[in-house]
Amino acid sequence: MSDLADQRNLDPTPRRRQKAREQGRVAHSRDLVSAATFLLGLVLLLAFGGGLVGFLSQYMAGQLGGRAWVSLDVASVQFHLADVARGLSRYLLPLVGLLAFGAVAASLAQTGFLLLPKRVAPDLGRLDPLRGLQRLFSGEGAARLGLGLLKIAVIGSIVGLDLHAQRDAILSMGESSLSRMAATASGIVLGTLLKVAMALLVLAVFDYGVRRWKHERELMMTSQEFREEMRELEGDPAIRSRRRRVQRQLAEGRERQDGSG
Repeated sequence: MSDLADQRNLDPTPRRRQKAREQGRVAHSRDLVSAATFLLGLVLLLAFGGGLVGFLSQYMAGQLGGRAWVSLDVASVQFHLADVARGLSRYLLPLVGLLAFGAVAASLAQTGFLLLPKRVAPDLGRLDPLRGLQRLFSGEGAARLGLGLLKIAVIGSIVGLDLHAQRDAILSMGESSLSRMAATASGIVLGTLLKVAMALLVLAVFDYGVRRWKHERELMMTSQEFREEMRELEGDPAIRSRRRRVQRQLAEGRERQDGSG
């Protein structure tokens, strides 16, 4: 396998790239999609989450400090639950829609529009436990495990360092009012999550770069593969030679007819 890889020293042709796309062989990182969506969700929450927080605060204040609405009347319960659902959907549906759009955009940015009807069909081979174990203990599986451990280490380091830096604010929360405590806690949590999201995005970009490099290496061609593709595009040399011979004979026949005429 390594000898074959060493022989792949020719750049892939457009036809080889197109065939790879038709087979679904493209450079794609699911980690990049997840990290970009996570970061986008935090940004949207910071930008537009005030309305949602306000709605939840008013709802909790009404339930804890106002007149309780829970009763044995089923119609009353259904009415209030529907009212809460409408209030939440007014804030959550736009956020969910933007997150879905961001996830699709992050995927399309890597692969472009790719329609693969054959990949949608069920493939029983994917359920083969032996193939699953082979993927798990392959070089790619080891790389995925290493990247996962690196993510855990990075997340743990960021959370630990950030909480240590915010220790004074955390300790002073016990002396604050409930609203002030909630604001401080939410600020610390969101700030830490933003740092984690940016770190995950950097790792995901690195993961995509490695996958892109590996994909380009797999598309490289040997001299034999290049000659075979040129033969497919231009036709077999023997057939081309025979076609030229027939064309030459026809041309000579026409010349003789013109000369005799």
